[in-house]
Amino acid sequence: LYHYGTESYDLTGFGLTDNPSNPFKWTFPSVSIAPGQYLLVWASDKTQSLPNLPLHTGYGISSNGETIVLTNPQGIKVSELAPWVSKPD
Repeated sequence: LYHYGTESYDLTGFGLTDNPSNPFKWTFPSVSIAPGQYLLVWASDKTQSLPNLPLHTGYGISSNGETIVLTNPQGIKVSELAPWVSKPD
């Protein structure tokens, strides 16, 4: 995730998912993202939600790609990223 705002943003309770019908498949722990900063979250089938360790969603992403959805704590979709598919030359 990239935060392009001007103030730190608290992501506690936000959800990440590869399944829009289950918007809170993985929920952010108590973490904030600073302005101009990236926050890396691994979709690795390893569940890790401790704020001071690398974050892992507990589900993986298909090698064919999947849409990733970010949802706020109220269940409203904030952002969606469609899979990027490389086309052969």
